[in-house]
Amino acid sequence: MKLTLAILAWCGAASGAAAQASLYEGHWGIADVPECVVNNGLNSSCPVLMITGGQFQGEESVCDMSQSGVVPGIDNAQVFEMNCRGEGDTWSFRALFHRDQDGRLTVLNEYGPTVYLPVASAAPVK
Repeated sequence: MKLTLAILAWCGAASGAAAQASLYEGHWGIADVPECVVNNGLNSSCPVLMITGGQFQGEESVCDMSQSGVVPGIDNAQVFEMNCRGEGDTWSFRALFHRDQDGRLTVLNEYGPTVYLPVASAAPVK
């Protein structure tokens, strides 16, 4: 019985991390280059990352996202532990993810914020 409960708790935690990351799933593009911003500022035509199944994938790296907490008082904001690998190296960091009411994704880490827009070809236009 204890083993069954332990397995269920582990499965719930693993699927919970992916479920929490699902708010941020999608193809995301550059938001600070005017040539990339389309559809009245709602989308990007320059894809740079994809978030799916609890993974954050850039051009040359992939990070597993593990939720470490919500941000009280800010809707759609969560903190994730990021365990990454790419180009023969591994590293970890903590990042705050926030999706605003206009659909933009902001990722804040020790280097500052980066804002992304949904990629026009992968996201419906509002």
